[in-house]
Amino acid sequence: MKPFQFLLTGLLSLCLEPLYAQEKINESLIVEGYIMSSSTLRVQNPNNNKASASLNWLDDTARIRVGGNGTGATGGLDIQTTGNRSLMRLLHNGNVGIGTDNPDSRLTVNGPIRARELKLEIANWPDYVFAPEYSLTPLPAVKRHIQSHGRLPGFQAASHYQENGIPLAETTRLLLEKVEELTLYLISCEEKITELEKKIAQTKTAPIAE
Repeated sequence: MKPFQFLLTGLLSLCLEPLYAQEKINESLIVEGYIMSSSTLRVQNPNNNKASASLNWLDDTARIRVGGNGTGATGGLDIQTTGNRSLMRLLHNGNVGIGTDNPDSRLTVNGPIRARELKLEIANWPDYVFAPEYSLTPLPAVKRHIQSHGRLPGFQAASHYQENGIPLAETTRLLLEKVEELTLYLISCEEKITELEKKIAQTKTAPIAE
């Protein structure tokens, strides 16, 4: 068997230093083996030869580049399945979408995500609730806020989350803040109950005046 074998259909251009061969064939290339380039594999936009996609190396890192000037230069990169259905899209602005053609964040996923672990970077972890200078909102004020807004202080309306989604890091921080505040409320209630029980016990054991 030959080292490689190919059937060409379409327009083939081979440029090897002074050697140039061009042959008109059909519209496909079949290669038994591999195609290798020591510099760049490049594909131009058929509607604008100034826009292209290329596969090459830079500083020992393989890279796919999409860009140039004019039509198609900022369209990004789309990984598709049959029927021109997008599996993953990388936009020119750096946004990445899975299952969506128009990612509006650094990563937009249209569908469930499964992972063994998810780590979030949170700068303002709410242990500040336990600091001596923290001002705990009185329960009557919390009650009034709930009656007026239908939610705990610090949270947005339900319609806001339905429209914009839930910011996981900030929501986790707020939830822990409320748990820690609730713990302080319970401790305060326990102290008051204990004090009342002592007063009741003292009242029962106090001698009755004649």
